[in-house]
Amino acid sequence: LRTEGGLKFSAVGREWGLDVKAVSYGAALGDLDGDGDLDLVVNNFGGAPGVYRNGQEKGERLTLDLRGAGRNRSALGAVVRVEISSEPSVLMRSVTASRGFMSSNDTLLHFGLGEANKANRVVIDWPNGGRQILKNMTAGRRYVIEQPRDLPPRKKKEAKTLFTESRMLSRVRPSEDIFNDFSRQPLLPSMHSQMGPGIAVGDINGNGREDLYVSHPAGQEGKLYEQTDGSGRATFSELENQVLGVDAASEDMAPLFFDADNDGDLDLFVVSGGVEGDPGQGVYRDRLYLNSGQGEFQKSPVGMLPGSTGSGSVACAADYDRDGDLDLFVGGRLVPGSYPESPQSELLQNDGGKKFVDVAAGRFGGLVTSALWTDVDADGWLDLLVTREWGAIALFRNNKGELIEDTQKAGLANRTGWWNSIVGGDFDGDGDLDYVVGNNGLNTKYETPALLYYGDVDGTGRKRILEAEMEKGKCYPIRGLSCSSNAMPFLRKKTPKFHDFASATLFDLYSGGLEKADRYEVNTLESGLLINSGEGIFEFRSLPAMAQVAPVFGMAVSDFDGDGNLDVFLAQNSFAPQVETGRMDGGTGALLKGLGDGFFEAIRADRSGIIAAGDAKGVALADVNSDRWPDLLVANNDAAMQVFESVPPSGARSLTVELKAPWVLAVGARVKVKLESGKTYIREISAGGSYLSQSSSIPQFTIPIGESAKSISVRWSDGEMTSALVTRDAMTISRGH
Repeated sequence: LRTEGGLKFSAVGREWGLDVKAVSYGAALGDLDGDGDLDLVVNNFGGAPGVYRNGQEKGERLTLDLRGAGRNRSALGAVVRVEISSEPSVLMRSVTASRGFMSSNDTLLHFGLGEANKANRVVIDWPNGGRQILKNMTAGRRYVIEQPRDLPPRKKKEAKTLFTESRMLSRVRPSEDIFNDFSRQPLLPSMHSQMGPGIAVGDINGNGREDLYVSHPAGQEGKLYEQTDGSGRATFSELENQVLGVDAASEDMAPLFFDADNDGDLDLFVVSGGVEGDPGQGVYRDRLYLNSGQGEFQKSPVGMLPGSTGSGSVACAADYDRDGDLDLFVGGRLVPGSYPESPQSELLQNDGGKKFVDVAAGRFGGLVTSALWTDVDADGWLDLLVTREWGAIALFRNNKGELIEDTQKAGLANRTGWWNSIVGGDFDGDGDLDYVVGNNGLNTKYETPALLYYGDVDGTGRKRILEAEMEKGKCYPIRGLSCSSNAMPFLRKKTPKFHDFASATLFDLYSGGLEKADRYEVNTLESGLLINSGEGIFEFRSLPAMAQVAPVFGMAVSDFDGDGNLDVFLAQNSFAPQVETGRMDGGTGALLKGLGDGFFEAIRADRSGIIAAGDAKGVALADVNSDRWPDLLVANNDAAMQVFESVPPSGARSLTVELKAPWVLAVGARVKVKLESGKTYIREISAGGSYLSQSSSIPQFTIPIGESAKSISVRWSDGEMTSALVTRDAMTISRGH
C-alpha cells in the first residue's frame, strides 16, 4: 500500500512487483546493495526468503547513520525530524530494534525527499534527552552522526490542550451482563445487546445547575446524578430513587429530560430497547417518570403512554404541531430475533400533558438509530430528520403541523448507510443549519456496495441473514464456511471443501431462496456533513480521514477553540461486531476543527487533550465546572464515563444565553447572536438527538479575540420573536423581554 497522504493509501502490489503468491510472515527493510534506497526481505513459509531489490530511481533521498553514546551505539530510541521545502514538509523517523512481526529493520534511517535537493533542518532527539539541530544537509548522501557528549537536555514545553480529563464521574460505570445475541440469529453482523449507554443533561430541581441521567443495561437501574456544587468544581451525587429500580429489567437506550405535563419542570423519559427479552415482553415498554419539581420522580399514571413493546432507540421532543405542549418522536431500533426486519417507530402527540397518543400511522419505517427535530428550511416549523441503519437519512418536512416525508426532494434518498447519529449547526456561516451525520467509516472490512439478504434461503422455514459483497460483477458471501454451515448444515454437503465455498457465488449457494429474500444495500460508509442550501436541500461532503477510522456514534457541536467557527467532537468505535469481523476500535475520539466554510481539519490528540479509546456511545455537552464553557461527557459501554473539561481559549470570551420561558417555547427555539462586526452566530435548542444523548439546553457562543457581541434575537418555537442588547457575558432572555 502506497501512502497518498491524509491517511489515504492505494494498492500498488502488482505495480511494485510484490504480487507473489505465498504465505509470508516476517519482513524487514535495509539497503542491501548500498545504493541509498531500501530493499526488502520477506520470510516465506515452507520456502526460501524473498529478496526484493528496490529499483526506484526517481526522487532524492537522505540516509542518516546515528551513533549513540555509551552502550547504545545504535541510538535506539532516537527520534529524527527532517524539514524540507516540498510537501510533505516534515518527515519523522525513529530508531527501533524491531518492527512488524518478529522482524528487525536496519537501524539506518532513510528519508525520501522527493524533488528537494537538501534537508533544510534536521532535528535529532537523542535517547538521553539531548537535542541536536543540523542545517542544510545535501541530498544523496549518507551521514554518520556521532552523539555529542555535552548536549544540554531539551526543554519540555507544556502543551496547552483544549481539554483536560477529569475523573469526577469515573465511578459511573454501567456494566454489561453477558448475553449471547447469536443464539437467536447466528449470522448477525453485530451484537445488539451493547448499544448503550446514553446520557441526558438537565436541571431537574431548578437550582440552576445541570444534572445527569446515565442509562444502564438490562439488569441494572439507570442512575440520576445531581450536581451539588456550583463554586467552580462540580460534585455529582447519586440520587436514590426506588422507582427507577423497579424497571431495572429493561435495557435503557436514550434518556430524555422534557416537560411532559406542562408543569414547568423536567420529567424523564427513557426508551427501552436491546434484545435481552422476547419480542412483545413488558421489558420493552418505554418509561415516563414525572418530576415533583424537586428532582423527585414517580412513574407516570397507567395509560399516559401507549404502552407499546417494541425495542427502541432514540427519543426527541418538540411542539411540532404548535398546540402548546411537547410531543415525542420515539425511534424503533429493531425486532429482537428478526434483524433486519423493520420495527415500528412512534410519533407521540401530547394531549394537554395528560396523555400521549401515537399518530405515526406507519410513516417511520426502518432501523432507526437517531433523530432530530430541527427547522431545515427556516420557515419557523420544526421538521424531523431520522437516521437509519441499512437505509437513507429521512426528512419529514413540517407543513404547519403535518409531517410529510420529503427525503427524495431533499437529496437524501439515494445515499444509504449505516447511519448512527446526527447533530446540527451552521458550519459554513450562511445562516442556515447543516448537519453532521455519523456512519461506519472506512477502516473496516466492508466496502461499498455492502449487501445483506434476509429470508428463508435454506428451505427450513427460518429466515437467515446473508452478508454479501460484489467482486468483478459477481455477488459473493462475506461470512465463511464454518459459521455459515453451523447455521445452515446443508452447506457442508453442498461445499465440502473450503475452496468450493470460497469459489461459489451467493446465487450458487442459495439459488432456491434468494429470489424471495429481502435485499438491503449500503452505498455510503463515510461519516459526513449535509450542507444545507437554505431550503432543506442537501449536499453530502465527507469528513476528514480521522473521522473515518472507526464507526461514529455520539457527537457534540460547539466552538471549542475560540475562533468563531463551530467544531464537532465524534465518539468512535464499536466492540459489538461478531468475532470474524472483530472490534472496530481504531478511534480515540475525533475532534474536528471547523474552518467556517463547511470544511474541517482534524485536531491531534496532543492538542485536543481527548483520548476516548473505548466503546464510546453517548456524548453530551454540559458546564460541569461553572466557568460557562462547554465540557464533554462521554459514556462508554462497559467502562467508566469520561469527562473532558474545556480549557478556555486565550483571549476569547464566552457568552451564554439562558432562555426563561415554558419548556414548550424554549425547545426548538433558534438563538441568534450578532457581533459588532456584523457577523452572526446561530444555535437551535434541541431536546434529544446525536446518539442516545441530550446536551445542555443553555447555548454557548464563543466571542473571538477582537470581536464583541452586540445583540441577541430569539425565535421561539411558536414563531414569536424576542430581542435584546448584550450587556453581560451570561444573558437571560425571557419571553416578552
